[in-house]
Amino acid sequence: MKKSLLTIAAMSVVTVYAQEHEHDNSCEAQHPKLLSVYEKGIATNQSELKLKSFTDEAYKQLQPATPDNGSKLTEGFDYFPAAMFLEQSSESNTAGHKIEQYVHKGVKASLGGTTFEQLDCTEIHDEYEITYPGTGITYLYSNVYFHFRNKEGADLATLSYIKRSRGTLFTESSNLKMYNAATGIPSLQVFPNPAHDFIQARLSIAREGIYSLQVYDLSGRVVLEPVKNKFFGSGTYTLSAPTGNLSGHYYLTLTGKAHTTTQSITITK
Repeated sequence: MKKSLLTIAAMSVVTVYAQEHEHDNSCEAQHPKLLSVYEKGIATNQSELKLKSFTDEAYKQLQPATPDNGSKLTEGFDYFPAAMFLEQSSESNTAGHKIEQYVHKGVKASLGGTTFEQLDCTEIHDEYEITYPGTGITYLYSNVYFHFRNKEGADLATLSYIKRSRGTLFTESSNLKMYNAATGIPSLQVFPNPAHDFIQARLSIAREGIYSLQVYDLSGRVVLEPVKNKFFGSGTYTLSAPTGNLSGHYYLTLTGKAHTTTQSITITK
């Protein structure tokens, strides 16, 4: 079986801070608060979106040096796909999250070197606590996502700002993810991941055609086929399929005439 992994343009950096001093509120008038890279990036994006424009050049210029420790963010743990917050079933998918959303319409944006007109940008503020398995350490996350869609509803990009804290220590990260709809290649998102009784998949189809959606085990055997040779027009679709007695690690593959997109998925019972 031939599989090609979903290709994204992404940049990720992490900066670590420790705050252990007392703060004197009486000094704020004389000493304005210094914004971290994380806070400055969010403020810059909010300011641009109020003017109905956005460019990832400003995002790039705000990046500190890439760390040498190989820090890596994990989707579904350190941050979540924006689509998870935007679906009608979001309440069941986001239990335990404190969420605020703001919509910016008619935005002109430069993303990954391409300029798009009349986009919708949803600004998502997401706060939640999560405990790392194995260590038992609980962290508080305060994340902000800027998610861009075109007028057909196809996902183009998500700019994520991730802040993880424990006591006075915190890390700040940022990540720009371009979806393949921006290049004409269909994109595939799975949520929640790990999945339980149902697999929920979001398909962003840039070019109409015949598509199949299949689940493969690690040996390359098809174990589930939610969609077989079905015609999809351009647009965004959300599909749900029962997992049956499947449990473990699998690959969910969206196959069209010209492209194959694959997303790894874990199913737990």
